[in-house]
Amino acid sequence: TAYIALFNLCFARKTGGQFILRIEDTDQARSTKQSEQAIFSALRWLGLNYDEGPDVGGPHGPYRQSERLDIYRREVEKLIESGHAYYCFCTAERLADRSFSSRNLLVRSRVVLLCTTDDPTDTLEHHKRLAADRSFPVKVLPAWRPDKAMAIADPAAFNAWADRLAERAGTEIASFDDFRGALQERHDFFHAMGCRLSDHGLETMYTQRYTEREIKAIFRKVRGGRRPSPEEIGKFRSAMLYEFAVMDHEKNWTQQYHLGVLRNVNSRMMELLGPDTGYDVIGDFEIGRPMAEFLDRLNREGKLARTIVYNINPRDNAMLVSILGAFQDGSCPGKMQYGSAWWFLDQKDGMERQMEDLSQNGLLSRFVGMLTDSRSFLSFARHEYFRRILCNMLAEDARKGAIPSDADLLGSLVRDVCYNNAAAYFGFDLPACPPGRTVGRQKRGNTCKNIEPLRSR
Repeated sequence: TAYIALFNLCFARKTGGQFILRIEDTDQARSTKQSEQAIFSALRWLGLNYDEGPDVGGPHGPYRQSERLDIYRREVEKLIESGHAYYCFCTAERLADRSFSSRNLLVRSRVVLLCTTDDPTDTLEHHKRLAADRSFPVKVLPAWRPDKAMAIADPAAFNAWADRLAERAGTEIASFDDFRGALQERHDFFHAMGCRLSDHGLETMYTQRYTEREIKAIFRKVRGGRRPSPEEIGKFRSAMLYEFAVMDHEKNWTQQYHLGVLRNVNSRMMELLGPDTGYDVIGDFEIGRPMAEFLDRLNREGKLARTIVYNINPRDNAMLVSILGAFQDGSCPGKMQYGSAWWFLDQKDGMERQMEDLSQNGLLSRFVGMLTDSRSFLSFARHEYFRRILCNMLAEDARKGAIPSDADLLGSLVRDVCYNNAAAYFGFDLPACPPGRTVGRQKRGNTCKNIEPLRSR
């Protein structure tokens, strides 16, 4: 409460507004007169004086959520009448039922496997405990997210992270070779824990030319606490992207790239709230040429792993589908994947445009489908939303005569896009989804046949 109140007070004072205290008291079991008084006393003790509130009064009351029910009811009725909301009759007893726990909601959703997103310095202790818990049938595996290994623009933050990496890897990091070796050790550890995917969040692909000597010098400079130039940052990112791609290929992983976000555009709110607070937007970076150059280098060297690319700017849809298509080699169905609609595009129109552009320039039938792309288990509802949109698009095309009106054919395509393609593509030991609503026992392994047996350094 104090943390939230401080930000609101600062914002109100800076903008010439008022700091109004409202009390969330809809949980009657937890909200009591004593707890309310404790909030008042704590805020006053901290010097966070509010202009209006339950014990102060003012023109913007009522201040308790329970007292604002009539206001909310009017708005809720409008939403229900327009079809944008529906009644939920879940009682407190039903919600307290263990069948509504996070784990059981996943089981009831028939989730068989989920991958988290994890920093190379993460211990993965929770993954170990879940793997040992025979009462939970859902596989939970890590995914490798090494963005901080390229974040050298802030030497202090980078060096603090590199120190954590050294501790996790059980080594010292004094040189670039040490750094690369520590990352390799963590990559090996993630693989042993079942990881088979990497993920990178980037403005664009970095493909500046560099030499090994330059990268070692840049690393020494940053490790010494000196700020690198923009050119040095670009070269270091280019080198690390290549190193990670090689690691992924050697272990037969799938590499993912989320591209195009322009970060922290509101400097005032950045100063007030910090990063990752809702002020990242769609960027207009050059994506095509760097992506083609990056993939071409790996392809020439025989080190191009299965790849999924996601864009945040809809102008890049067809361009990315065409570039990825240029590197399909027949070794794996849909080896180069145009990823599902992401972030600002993760809505009905964005999903339809993504699948339409993929259909026009590639193969929808090889698409690995939707991902949750969130750190909340409630986001699994996205899969249901995606399935409805996919089925609606196919049904509409069939109605128009654009595709065959064949229920078996279209049903098979839907099952593949929504489950079977991903189960085969990522190489997890998962059952295939036969006709109907159940998951069968037939095993489907990785169908990518050009990858050599795993090698270790």
